Amino acid sequence: MPLLIAYALYHKFYGQNSFDWLILGRKFLSLNGWIILFLILMSFFNWSIETIKWQIIIKNISPMRFITAFKSVLAGMAISQVFPNKTGEYIGRMAFVDDENKLETGVLSIWSSLSQLSITLLFGVIALPFVSPLVGQYKTVFLIACFLLLIAVVLSFVFFHKLSFIFKKTKFYFMIQNIQIVSGRTLLLIFILSLFRFMMFALPYTILVHHFALNATSISWYIIFLSVSCVFLMQTVSPQFILTDLMLRMSIPSLVFSGILIFETSIEFIPGLIIYVFNVLLPMLIGAIIFLTHQFRNR
Repeated sequence: MPLLIAYALYHKFYGQNSFDWLILGRKFLSLNGWIILFLILMSFFNWSIETIKWQIIIKNISPMRFITAFKSVLAGMAISQVFPNKTGEYIGRMAFVDDENKLETGVLSIWSSLSQLSITLLFGVIALPFVSPLVGQYKTVFLIACFLLLIAVVLSFVFFHKLSFIFKKTKFYFMIQNIQIVSGRTLLLIFILSLFRFMMFALPYTILVHHFALNATSISWYIIFLSVSCVFLMQTVSPQFILTDLMLRMSIPSLVFSGILIFETSIEFIPGLIIYVFNVLLPMLIGAIIFLTHQFRNR
């Protein structure tokens, strides 16, 4: 899947000039106060929902107050940005967990992230037949690959606790046995919260695309939403690092929106970067301060 995306991006942007960051600044300043307030609230709700999910997942091992869990989630998000595909999230979260519970909650953190991945893949797979930057056989191959990945992730999340007996005679069993006590009702709740969280960053993105697209009034809202879902899908299955993450957020929207939405010259990436500022960059900076302060106080 990353190879298909790389192929599409190469043919889309080969020989293209660099992006004009002055355009980003002007477009950002053009946002009125209500839109900025809306983006701030959606970002807060986004990370608050993730905090509630985190509290639910670890409540039987290491119960946390909301404010402590919120700090651990932001710290985890900040640390995750310096690891490929955000795999370091649990490191930041574990800073707020007692030493004797770090391994168990670390596994639960990785396991619970599958729920959010499932929702992103689900909406992306739904969007692909309607909105796809890939054509011909590449579109079919990519759709099948994403569908199979979706099935694998969902099954891993839902049935992992039933397969944990495989590790019963290993020294790693104590790290995963707590997954067995997660009830079906809790699994459903986590999925519902993941759905709400997806909406907290998909809807603002959709609104911004509608705000900046020149032909937005002639395009149905659901098509814009499906396009945004496709953007999230392609970003998710692409290799990510702190620098490549930003480049993907700039290039993939241009690839997906091409032929559907019309923007001023080379500003297809503007909505995604604005969402990045409010949903990732600002929380990341706050999380980094929280993590460093916590580490300094606990020396």
